[in-house]
Amino acid sequence: MSAQTWYVAMTKPAMEHVAAARFHDKGYAVLYLHYRDYRKRDMMPVNRPYFPRYVFFGAGPDLGIYAARKTFGVADLVRYGGPGTLPVPVPEAVIDELRTNGVYINGS
Repeated sequence: MSAQTWYVAMTKPAMEHVAAARFHDKGYAVLYLHYRDYRKRDMMPVNRPYFPRYVFFGAGPDLGIYAARKTFGVADLVRYGGPGTLPVPVPEAVIDELRTNGVYINGS
């Protein structure tokens, strides 16, 4: 088990890759799942997120989760119970399963 706790950030529309890169720049662990697709109009390859508008990030003891809210491209952190509640941690088993079965990049 790692020393970090994983959370989910809801990004601004079409800003998943930007938020993932900024999280990585700040020192957070990042799990941004995407797949390769092709645009219909010109058949150019593009990366499309498996979870549109969501990026997983891991905060260690030295990184606070509240600084994550101020990350460029992030709209808010996923919470249970509405405004004013704490962000919900994602179980490590879920992150491990996503890493095992998904294509991910660590921050870029």
